Order: sequence, then C-alpha cells, then structure tokens
Amino acid sequence: MRKDGKPLTRPAIEAIWMFNDYFLEQLQEDKRIAEQLLNRSDFDNFCEDYKEDRILQGHTTFTRLELPL
Repeated sequence: MRKDGKPLTRPAIEAIWMFNDYFLEQLQEDKRIAEQLLNRSDFDNFCEDYKEDRILQGHTTFTRLELPL
C-alpha cells in the first residue's frame, strides 16, 4: 500500500522491483555508491526515469503510474 493509502499497481510494483535490482547491481560494484542510493530523492528520481523509459518503450500502463510512490 502506498503512503497515501492507494493500492500499489502493477507498474508501481515493477518500478519498486527494478529499483531494488538497480540497487543490488550497484552494491556489487561499489558498496559506498549503493548506500548513497538509499534515500527518498534517489528512489523518486529512479521511478520517474523508469516510468519515462517504459512509456517510450510503448508500455501505456505506465502513463497512469502516479508518482511519487
């Protein structure tokens, strides 16, 4: 459930999942850089970028993704 009480949509869950994947990749490369990603601002920026990328790839369900999560 979102902080605003709305349920998580599939695009929202995918964005969260992909942020976790991105974080784990960074953790393998450089732990210090990965730790710096653990803040709300970087998460929100990642989700915005991910949403834009998915829309450009033709995934129209992401047009309804409400950010921030």
